[in-house]
Amino acid sequence: VEQQQSSGGGAALDQVAYYAGAVAAMFVLLSAVHGASSLHEDRESGIVDRVLAGPGGMGPLVDGRALFLIAQGVAQASLIFGVAWLAYGVDLPARVGPWSLVTSGLAVAAAGLTLLVATLCRTARQSHTISNVAVLVVSAIGGSMVPRFLMPPWLQQAGWATPNAWAIEGFDRALQAGGLWTTALPATAVLITVGLGAWVAAHLLARRWETV
Repeated sequence: VEQQQSSGGGAALDQVAYYAGAVAAMFVLLSAVHGASSLHEDRESGIVDRVLAGPGGMGPLVDGRALFLIAQGVAQASLIFGVAWLAYGVDLPARVGPWSLVTSGLAVAAAGLTLLVATLCRTARQSHTISNVAVLVVSAIGGSMVPRFLMPPWLQQAGWATPNAWAIEGFDRALQAGGLWTTALPATAVLITVGLGAWVAAHLLARRWETV
């Protein structure tokens, strides 16, 4: 039997860091659902009509909502990892740089994807329902509910199609003691690319409301 000696408490801290990342990924996505779906409430309340009376069109409304959701996601992840640091000893201050990269990527992905779903839907209720179901599904597949290493190999591979898996992987690499900043860059790049792509698509889809 091959034996490896680990540092004291390292395994426990790794578990805390994993679950902090898993919880952050799921709840940042869930909380973004309401903010993105509220675009439909703006339409129903007449806010969109007043915005369209100006020269900006739907673009500033979508972009402003996206920036708010990004700030909200960063604040949520900061709170979750702050508890992991203060209560469970995760060394966040020593790795705050790479952690910030992954957190920003997660927030951008959550904002872009939820806005895309919202602009694809016709009503706020439809947007809420579809977005919540989608978040729960990707969270289950991506490792936010059950660790991915406990899943069968084919499901582990399927998890890479979710933002949760990339966020969890990114946080794991970012918080590794002695690791380089560059180890968190691949996951961050994927999250930001997906988020920005979805944001642009939502921006374009929202333009159809300018003529409705």
